[in-house]
Amino acid sequence: MTVHAGSCHCGAVSFTYRTDAPLAVRECQCSFCRKHGSRNVSDPHGSIEIVARASLTRYRFGLGITDFLICRTCGSYVAAAMGLGEECRSTLNLNCFDDPHVELEPEPVVYDAEDAGDRIERRRQRWTPTRVTEPELGGGTDA
Repeated sequence: MTVHAGSCHCGAVSFTYRTDAPLAVRECQCSFCRKHGSRNVSDPHGSIEIVARASLTRYRFGLGITDFLICRTCGSYVAAAMGLGEECRSTLNLNCFDDPHVELEPEPVVYDAEDAGDRIERRRQRWTPTRVTEPELGGGTDA
């Protein structure tokens, strides 16, 4: 198992990503991801632990089914998370990795044709099981 670590710019939000899969980078073409220059990775057989030492901003738009996790201190977009408890799954912004693997060419993807049900099912199949810990909630959250 390969362990990748990373954080937002100021270090207030950090993560550990465990995976046996090679990093397959996607570049979502939605307006949010384009404006943030994000390159995302996930592995449905891996795991992610996100630890926020400062408050996260949770931003929702579009279908309103995903929390885009942004450090409230430095403004870095770290991950997108969907679901509750053990059903929480996310994708990480590769640009926030300690080694952002700038040599990896992302695959552009467009999800505009998906409705909410299609999008939830795709993410259940492709995104990574995730635990988010935030200080004000005193432990793991339902992301």
